[in-house]
Amino acid sequence: MSVIQSASGRYISLTNPEDNQYSVQDIAHALANICRFAGHTQHFYSVAQHSVLVSLVEPDIMPAEKLFHDASEAFLGDITTPLKSLLPEYRAIESAMMNSIALWLGLPIGFHKFAPVKRADLHLLLAEKRDLMSVSCFDETVWDLTAVMKNCHEPIVPWSPSEAKQRFIERFFQIYPLTQNHTCEAKPHVAGALQGRSQ
Repeated sequence: MSVIQSASGRYISLTNPEDNQYSVQDIAHALANICRFAGHTQHFYSVAQHSVLVSLVEPDIMPAEKLFHDASEAFLGDITTPLKSLLPEYRAIESAMMNSIALWLGLPIGFHKFAPVKRADLHLLLAEKRDLMSVSCFDETVWDLTAVMKNCHEPIVPWSPSEAKQRFIERFFQIYPLTQNHTCEAKPHVAGALQGRSQ
């Protein structure tokens, strides 16, 4: 049975994601409890915090797309990019779930791959390497160390899971009007999420 139960009790299908009923609270809760880089940071640093910080890079450009760019990880886990490249079936599952999340939010299909989103994600990645990862003699074979050192993002101070969840939810409600303007259409699914804020 290819379903998982979310924190709120909803059942999320991995094989038929178009039928899923998502919740901002579920996504925030799960991402706040998942550590970036498969846990290999010097201190716990959540995907939720990463998502909020990405949404604050050029904050008036696609803020919702940036906030939810890793939303599928709330149900699929944070699989490292090198491992994803070895798992084509996982990529297909991830793509289908991101498409269903896009429809739920009223965002364009493939929004997580848009250039402003990828640019902000990379900006954060370099700052995360600078502030949260170990230094290794092999770094120069994997990272653009000049870009890492020149990264101008303010120092990252990790949040607790509870703080990361709260800030993710607050960021969602902060950018919702911008999201509606960006897509030029009403979003009944997100309106439902607003009504279910206390869930």
